[in-house]
Amino acid sequence: MKFSNVKTFFKKKDKQILFFLTIIISSLIVIKCFKLHYTSDTYRALYSGLDVYGKYAILALGRIFSWIYFELIANLNFNTICVIKTFLSIIIVSFCILVTYSKFITYFKKNIKNIIIIYLLSFICIINPFSIELFYFIESPIMWLSILTSILASIFFVSKYKHKYILSILLLLFTIFSYQPNINVFICYSLFLILFEQYNIKKCFKMTVLCGIEYGFVAFINMIFIFYVLNPIFNVSKYKYATHFTLDGFLKIIKFMLKQLFINSYPKYLYLIIYIILVLSMILILYHKKKLIKNFFCYLSVLFLIVIFSLLPTLSFDANNLYFGTRFFIAIVMSFLLSIIYIYNYLFTNKKNQNIFLFLVLTLFIFNSFYCFNLLNNQFKINKLDSNQLTTINKVLSSYENYNKVSPNSIFITLTFRNDKIVNYKIDNEEIKINYNISFFQNAINNNVFILDALNYYNGKNRNYPTIKFAYFYDTKCEDILKHNIFEYDNNLYFCFNQ
Repeated sequence: MKFSNVKTFFKKKDKQILFFLTIIISSLIVIKCFKLHYTSDTYRALYSGLDVYGKYAILALGRIFSWIYFELIANLNFNTICVIKTFLSIIIVSFCILVTYSKFITYFKKNIKNIIIIYLLSFICIINPFSIELFYFIESPIMWLSILTSILASIFFVSKYKHKYILSILLLLFTIFSYQPNINVFICYSLFLILFEQYNIKKCFKMTVLCGIEYGFVAFINMIFIFYVLNPIFNVSKYKYATHFTLDGFLKIIKFMLKQLFINSYPKYLYLIIYIILVLSMILILYHKKKLIKNFFCYLSVLFLIVIFSLLPTLSFDANNLYFGTRFFIAIVMSFLLSIIYIYNYLFTNKKNQNIFLFLVLTLFIFNSFYCFNLLNNQFKINKLDSNQLTTINKVLSSYENYNKVSPNSIFITLTFRNDKIVNYKIDNEEIKINYNISFFQNAINNNVFILDALNYYNGKNRNYPTIKFAYFYDTKCEDILKHNIFEYDNNLYFCFNQ
């Protein structure tokens, strides 16, 4: 696909059809996001004010373009923001999918089966269980735009343009100053495009090194800007995202992240199994094609490097307060889908294999679409549970203060967790089933960082809350450890919630 003239991108009828088809399918998957929805970060943003949150929580992280976005929407009500951000995200996502499709279809004969297969895999590459949570954030259009710029940067990187590296770096600078983890998409796409270009070993190694250098250069620019420009102004070190690097801490982070990704997935070991199947498939195919040593070594190196680079943004985490966000590993899941396209590249000449691939990919696409829809639907149920639990705390606290004319010394919140992660709740006389296995955010009440912001948001006005302390019990229920779920004792309020 040529990018020298952007105006020609949609001149072909097939591109127009695919673009509008993508918008329709994407809209159906994320249709609930046009309604009010919240992440833990959202409560802080809405409570503190979008302009304040953008300045002191987003700009301090070096995300200049995200900060500009927050400034632009600061005076809009949240209902309007949800509609605008979801609409913009869908448009940008559609571009991501079509750009991916337009690039990878060039490696195949353009017949109807190839078009369908590459399009469906391109769609899943962008919208999947690991990326779907991006729709939930207030700054989701900027997050998605940073993915698009990473994809475009990788396409320029392997192109024959005279100033390709300059263009690629400029696009990556937008990515790194918008949402840093999405620069890993550049690594993923670039390495796979190097595979598809079928360079010799020497050029493959050279391009891979250049890819790493470009990644490092852009990350270095971002780091310098944060610590020597933003840090003196906004004191970035006070934010929970910042930490001091230690080797033990980094090893702890790597162990935790890899365990969450490859072992504690839902279903368990799913992504580890996929990884093994892809590697074994490549061994069989390349052995059959008599290209085992060179191609398999390159492919395995690509998978390994993508995992390593995906772990690098986790350096900013506190090793003692780890949180696994699926969005941090979008590039790894993209590598699964691009691997399938790469494997198909060796099989598409056989019509029988084409039909099998088409059936499998279509099945995967349907499953992925429903699964992503259910992920979002499940998260809306958690939002409803948050509202119910936090409103309960506020009402009990108000009643206590009105009756006793004094605030309690402390609020103790006990949370119980069960092995059965599919839990039924009765909220406002409605039965709600929540699957905690597929949740990508904690409940607001289970988030020590944002609990006060969430309480104030549902309270409707600022309140000075007493000290809040948490206790956690596993493999049990509130009714098994306490006589009453809500009670007062010795000028303290006690709450117990089954999670």
